[in-house]
Amino acid sequence: MPRMHFLQMACEKLAKAHLCGVNAPLENVQTSHAYVASTLPVVLRQQALSLNFSGRAAKTALAEAKHLAREIELLSPSVNAGGKRPDNCEYPWEDENGVLRSPLEWAFNPSRLLLARSGRSMLKLLRGAVENWQK
Repeated sequence: MPRMHFLQMACEKLAKAHLCGVNAPLENVQTSHAYVASTLPVVLRQQALSLNFSGRAAKTALAEAKHLAREIELLSPSVNAGGKRPDNCEYPWEDENGVLRSPLEWAFNPSRLLLARSGRSMLKLLRGAVENWQK
């Protein structure tokens, strides 16, 4: 479970760093966790371009990265899709039947998606984007 939390936090911070780099209003960036779904695909596309990663494999990986970015955003407890997705990687929650659930026992969708071929490509792009941002 700590891996999902780390993934969520890394993607969130990378998305926010990108937004700061393009002069997004700082007060908006500081007060929300809902930037991963919209911003992470942009960051990954830029990383793919910098590596000349193109063709069908890149198109598939980047298309699936949009879906995966939304699932990663939902790992944050403050982003719950209007109450439809109470699952999060930080705190226990009640499911639709009132049963208390723990992140430690929950199978999160990103963990399955990341095992797909395009999931591995996305992780490589993500790692490269983080490394490039540090430069």
